[in-house]
Parts: sequence; C-alpha cells; structure tokens
Amino acid sequence: MLMANNAVAPIFAQVNTQRITTEALLEKLAGEGVTAQMHPWLADCLVLGNTGSIEKLDAFRNGLFYVQDAAAKLSVLCAQLPKDANVLDCCAAPGGKSFAAAIATEGRGTVYTNGTAVPITAEDVYLSFAGDFHAILSDESEPLKFDFITV
Repeated sequence: MLMANNAVAPIFAQVNTQRITTEALLEKLAGEGVTAQMHPWLADCLVLGNTGSIEKLDAFRNGLFYVQDAAAKLSVLCAQLPKDANVLDCCAAPGGKSFAAAIATEGRGTVYTNGTAVPITAEDVYLSFAGDFHAILSDESEPLKFDFITV
C-alpha cells in the first residue's frame, strides 16, 4: 500500500468534444511530446504521461481538454442529461463536473456553478466553448429549479 501511495498518480484528461475529437487530440498531444492513450473504459478520456507542466501545453491552454478523474465524470454521464438541462454543480471547484455537464448537453443546457475555492472564470467558459454558465452565490434570493444537481 505504501508503494502505491508513493507512486506518481496517472493524469486523466477529459476531451472537450465541443472543440476537438479524441483522435485529433491524441495527435495534437503527441506533437507536443505527451504520451497519451485511451482510458480503458471511459470514452473521450485519455491517460496522459510525460506532460511536464500541463498549464504550458497548447492543447490545455486552448481548452481542448480538462483534467478530471474518470470516476468523477461518471456522475454526470450516468444522469443522461437532456440537451436542455438546468444543472447545478454545488461543489464546482475547479469545475470539472460543470464542464462535463456543458459538454454532455452539447452547449444547449444551462450550468450553474456554486464553488468558491476556485471559481469558474469567464476565460474558463470561453475555453470550454460549451454552454451557458452562471456563477451563483450561496445566498441566491430567487429560487432556482434544476433538472440535475451534482455535489
């Protein structure tokens, strides 16, 4: 158990399918010197190696993928969101489930984020190129109704 604890954890990249195909991202990452392979059971998810600083990769800076564990994305995929879903991400820091919901609704749904540790910025929304995002405060006075809530 200690050996596993001290090992370098794999990095999982969720493909922003609103901007690029998985196959095209694999090629782009290879061009940046990153080793990438398909996740064994989750579509549009890559396992990355030899990344260096992810923030410096063009593919990351251009919003072609975001880092999120495969299991975390399952909460959104299992919901089978309709394309016009109203989604609340109650714990949107750094926002991976919010982006997954926006991509799952193909940009036609509305995603409300409620995370204060690392709020989703306008740049994040631009880079995601997917959907209608709203940052809300915990004391929102107007009651809102949602089709799906993540925590």
